[in-house]
Amino acid sequence: MESFTITKANVKSSVLEEVKENGMMLQNVSESLCDDREVVYTAVTNNGMALQWASYRLRGDRGIVAAAVRENKASVIFELIR
Repeated sequence: MESFTITKANVKSSVLEEVKENGMMLQNVSESLCDDREVVYTAVTNNGMALQWASYRLRGDRGIVAAAVRENKASVIFELIR
């Protein structure tokens, strides 16, 4: 039987796969991953409304907000209420 060690890299890789398919899955990940630019960018390019689950810091990131708004213009509300 092959053993498997859970590491931060394994978790991040799994989360990236999930949010690439369904950006709204961002609501189910840890606070630290909601503050990870790569994870959040991947989520909002799939579904701009995932911006609501991004950290306060990333809701103010121009690149993240721009990607979210390109995907769904209504997502700008989550930047405005940060």
